[in-house]
Amino acid sequence: MGRAPTKSAIFSLLADGRPKSHREIVRGTGLSRASVWSALTRLWREGAVLRTKEPLYESERVFRGRAGAVRTLRPYHLYLLRPAGRDRLRVDGREFVAFSEEYLDARGGRGKSKARLILEFLRENGHRAWFSSEIAKALRNRGVKQRDVLVAQDHPVLRSAVSLGNMALNMLPSFPRGSGSST
Repeated sequence: MGRAPTKSAIFSLLADGRPKSHREIVRGTGLSRASVWSALTRLWREGAVLRTKEPLYESERVFRGRAGAVRTLRPYHLYLLRPAGRDRLRVDGREFVAFSEEYLDARGGRGKSKARLILEFLRENGHRAWFSSEIAKALRNRGVKQRDVLVAQDHPVLRSAVSLGNMALNMLPSFPRGSGSST
């Protein structure tokens, strides 16, 4: 399926005016995740759709084979068709915005990820143990929240440094940059 049919399938699904997530659009159109993701990004950049200013977070259980099921915190955005002449819109208490560089996610490689910020903080301040709330407070001006510190435990390098709950953090072992190993 080319760009035009993908675009028209997404437009017809969003025509009801209710915000929808990437997953809802994939289910509703039957298109592949990759083509919907690519089209939504393109439509947002072109100004055809609005996207939530801040990501929403959803806890989900993911089966990891022999490792069993784990809980992850999944960030996602909602999308809706852009009304003519509107760059901002508030729907159900959520702010939707037109494309701007300031609204891009660090997760896409556009800046430092929160996991990287936490890792660097622990490396620079490894002389003592830290509570997750202390790390969040120290990095709050960079957008890091306590839930980000708790979620960072799933990062391969941080897994050995961050413990569950609000327990003290162990000193981070030295790993070469780019290493994915936690041993």
